[in-house]
Amino acid sequence: MADPRFENNTKRNENVDLLEDLIEDVLKTQNMSYWLEKCEEAGVPAGPINNFEDAMNDEHFISRDMIQEIEHPIIGKMKTIASPTKFSETPCEIRFSSPTIGQNTDEVLSSIGFKSDQLSLFREQGVIK
Repeated sequence: MADPRFENNTKRNENVDLLEDLIEDVLKTQNMSYWLEKCEEAGVPAGPINNFEDAMNDEHFISRDMIQEIEHPIIGKMKTIASPTKFSETPCEIRFSSPTIGQNTDEVLSSIGFKSDQLSLFREQGVIK
């Protein structure tokens, strides 16, 4: 690129907003598959940024056992993205879902010194659930 605003990293950083806008304008002219192919041809490591649904249906994700089914206390069985770290002798798995709002409040606050009567007061005041 012959534009002096982008001739070195310092100038690119000074004009980063403009540079990003120009790059986005070019990228919008073709679909993701086109650009991934161009990157591959040029030897540039690249891959799609998947949303959750795309990830759940991606053949690479599926082949690497990246999808795990867990039990959620409200919605029941659900699929989630498994640990990306794979060990041959130490399997890694998600053992439970994220806590619901307030599920661990008493335990956490008790561990830092709050007493049960304080937690009751906090609940009455609407500070915690």
